[in-house]
Amino acid sequence: MGANGSDFLRIHRGLELKIDPLFCLQLEEGLELPVALSELDRGLIKDCVEGSSQAWTTFCDRFAGLVMDVVDETLAFAGISGQDRTLSLREELAEGFFREVRSNGFELIRTFRGESSLATYVAVVARRWILGALSKRKRSD
Repeated sequence: MGANGSDFLRIHRGLELKIDPLFCLQLEEGLELPVALSELDRGLIKDCVEGSSQAWTTFCDRFAGLVMDVVDETLAFAGISGQDRTLSLREELAEGFFREVRSNGFELIRTFRGESSLATYVAVVARRWILGALSKRKRSD
């Protein structure tokens, strides 16, 4: 929501745009810009939540590379490298994350508030989930 409490966002020198206040990004105090949540993303979220298997396949295809990158970055952050960083561990973590997304009626997607792009949201949630999975794995070893 804009600084003046309305659905209008003051951008620069009195220029105002009317947008959905849920989909804006505050860059610095008093300067907000809309976050691009494409119609494709909106439709994908809606269709996944409604149980479309095609939408789920599209979601997985679209974000598989991103999730694998997050897995690799998170493993590096956790200090897991060399022989401990196997393809099977990487795939297990990525598959586990996608199972989590699908669990509880797509709760992770349903709770997406649009405060970022869908890709950013998926990356952040994936990283948190992977760190939790690694922590559980360490405790069980």
